[in-house]
Amino acid sequence: MLILLSAVMFAFYRTSWRSRLMKIAPYGKMSLTNYIVQSIVGAMLFYNWGFGLHDKLGVTASFLTGVVLFLLQWAFCRWWMKRYRHGPLEYVWKKATWIGQ
Repeated sequence: MLILLSAVMFAFYRTSWRSRLMKIAPYGKMSLTNYIVQSIVGAMLFYNWGFGLHDKLGVTASFLTGVVLFLLQWAFCRWWMKRYRHGPLEYVWKKATWIGQ
């Protein structure tokens, strides 16, 4: 993970990839919302209390499902961040941690 993070940081600060990487910034600004949504949707898709696709989809189809979920979330994040400063769960988290101030 450290190598991956270092590679992204290097690409951001030392190469011409900065503008490309900035396109995924809205996704990172809504990381709590994305994490919770991925957990809920993934559990619903793959666990037996949901659609139970764990034994029906292979590795490639599961990977592509994750890519599609990422792209849908990314599109939503871009739309949301054009209208608001924080993601929905990030806003709730911010308010919950600053109660009384």
